[in-house]
Parts: sequence; structure tokens; C-alpha cells
Amino acid sequence: YRSTLPRVVIACLLLFMNFPFFREVSKIFDAYVDSIHDHSSAATTLSDDCGSFAKTQKKFTFERSDAQEILDLVGSTDNYTCPEGLVLVKDIIRPSFYNVSIPNNRKIPKVIHVTSKTRCMTDQFANNILNRWGGLDDHSIFLHDDEAVDRLLSRKWKEFPHLQDGMKCLVSGAAKADLWRYVMIWEYGGIYTDIDNGPGPMFYNASANISAIEEDTDALFEQEYGKFPSQYFFAASPHHPVMYYSVQHTMARLFGLESVKD
Repeated sequence: YRSTLPRVVIACLLLFMNFPFFREVSKIFDAYVDSIHDHSSAATTLSDDCGSFAKTQKKFTFERSDAQEILDLVGSTDNYTCPEGLVLVKDIIRPSFYNVSIPNNRKIPKVIHVTSKTRCMTDQFANNILNRWGGLDDHSIFLHDDEAVDRLLSRKWKEFPHLQDGMKCLVSGAAKADLWRYVMIWEYGGIYTDIDNGPGPMFYNASANISAIEEDTDALFEQEYGKFPSQYFFAASPHHPVMYYSVQHTMARLFGLESVKD
């Protein structure tokens, strides 16, 4: 799925679908919209059909402060040591990562986020990240290990006030990674991929002017066999409403479980 619709329109479409949870999350999203009202850079008056759901639309972009925050999240590899036979996977940081004004009209940052329990990987996985994804011109790549995942999720999130309560129920590392990927792309935008995925020839080729993610692409998802958006790969601009919904939906499913031990 590729989205170029305005973010508030997408959110309205989501919330007025005939699912009970969409109606519940609209109350939460109201609180979020109110929280950004005071410092919103652009206000948009919507039709009465959206009711009080969306009062403002902020122009969300990847900023210089975001770059530093990502560096702080992933941490340093200076003290990282790997057992014999495993490869230390370091981040790949392009010069464009620090120059947020180029290109200034692109919605989805050329920043790829992957997560793994550790930075120590087999040759096959290391090669996939460093050479296949790393071979994409002008794309930076950040690997978030368990400590980096915890650093992000341990923050206090005004948009997700119940996240800390939910963290107490996340006994599975895989479940925590599922939630993390949505929060990470919600906050900073960019591309998320599992470590066993690789880019195809039509994903990005600067010399041939090929890119699956165009300058005005607001979000991009693979379609699973069940005709739902993929979880193993997706991309979105910062603070995209689909990412907001994904976090809330994950939390709702978590709190709806009778037991997390099964």
C-alpha cells in the first residue's frame, strides 16, 4: 500500500471504519491532537464529518534533533565484543543523515531501522544488513539491540500514556520488538525491515532513477497473503496516523489477553 493522502484524512478513514476498536481509539487520538495543538505549525479545518477527531494538522518532518536522538538510542559499539564466529554489525551513517535539509521535500527519511537481540550476527545476516541494505546509496542503517529497544520504550509517551503499564506484560522479546517497531517509526519515520529481508532490484536504484518510495510517499506497506499490511517491512513519515493506530491496536490486544503465559 502506498499512501499520499493527507495524514488527517487517512486517520479519519481509519477511525470511521466499522470496527469497535477504531471508535475507542478515536478518544485517545483526540487527546493526542489536543496535545500538539499549541505548537502546531499549520492548522487545518476539517469537515464536520470528522467531528472533534482532528483539529489541527502539523507538518511532521525529520529534524536535526531526531538524528542525535537516534544516535543516543542505538548507543556506541566501542565496548561491543562478539564471540568467535560472529560478526559485529555496526551502523551505517551517511552524510545525508545529518543534513536534514536534503532533500527537504521528502516525507519518508532514508533511514532504515532493524532490530536484533544483539549486534553479533552470523555472516549471512551481517552480509544482508551491511551489503544488501547497506548497498542502497544515501540510506543510513541503524541496528537496535535489546538495550536500544528498552531505551525507546522506557520513555514517557504522552501519546501513549498506558505504554509503561503494557511493558510489564511484554514477557516475550518478539512481542516487545513488535511494539517497538511501531513506536520507532511513529516517532522518527523511516523504513523498518526484519533482518532476514533484503531489497529487490526495484526497491531502490539511484543510477536508474528507481525508487519504490517516492518523494511524496507518506507510507508504504507490503501486502500479506491475508491482504493485510505487512509487519516484516513497512515505511512511513514521522507521526503518521497509521503508526499511531498500530501502537494503540497492539496495546489494546495486549490488554485484552487473559494471560501472557500461553
